[in-house]
Amino acid sequence: MRIFLLILLILLAGAVCRASDLPDDVKTSISLSDDKQHEIAAKAAADVAKERAALIQNLTKIVEREDKAKHDAAAAEVKKYLQTLGVDASKPAPTAKVNPPWADFIKTVGASSQGTKPGVGVIQIAGKGMKTAKGLNVVAMADGGIVLEKSYCTQTDFLNFIGDIDQLPAGAYVVMVLKEGVDKEISSKARKCFKDCGGRRGALELEAECGYILIGAKGMGAGAGHEQVSKPKEMISFPPPSEAGKK
Repeated sequence: MRIFLLILLILLAGAVCRASDLPDDVKTSISLSDDKQHEIAAKAAADVAKERAALIQNLTKIVEREDKAKHDAAAAEVKKYLQTLGVDASKPAPTAKVNPPWADFIKTVGASSQGTKPGVGVIQIAGKGMKTAKGLNVVAMADGGIVLEKSYCTQTDFLNFIGDIDQLPAGAYVVMVLKEGVDKEISSKARKCFKDCGGRRGALELEAECGYILIGAKGMGAGAGHEQVSKPKEMISFPPPSEAGKK
């Protein structure tokens, strides 16, 4: 059994080495495929959010109809279901809004990160600068508007971070930028939040003074978002300087 495991490890190691030696055209094909998969995953998350909004709008109209007809029992049952979706049917329904398509949204995003002190942390959406501070800065958009704009640095902050990410609806767009750094002893549940928003590595296990940028969506799946990690003391930006003029 031990010999079998040893052989398996050797084969896996060889596969990793061979992957790094792939021809350039193969690497390009893989990169293009990854980009396409990311785009599909983001669109799927946005479609889920859009379908949820349509369901809420339809059920709210049914409540109004049943209330007018004095069908109190039927209206009460629909209201109960709406509550499971986080909607209070006793309040006037807001005008339905949805996020722009992912491809359009990401073109409006600008971000910069540097882990040195005092550090750099910049988030811009549609030309508007968001508030940032030391730590992990997070901005989220749902239903066409900003629903989260906070910074997290300490262990206590990241307990709130877990709750804030959990409360975001599926398909909500998320931008994260690290400025300087955060406490190292952070819950594994907080680390999972990065993967839930399209990240793979996350910002909590980096070397000192590294920058970090994540642009993704709630429910997008690990690795499906745009994630950048810098070398120590290096500043990174999205879009990269070479592509900034193409937006």
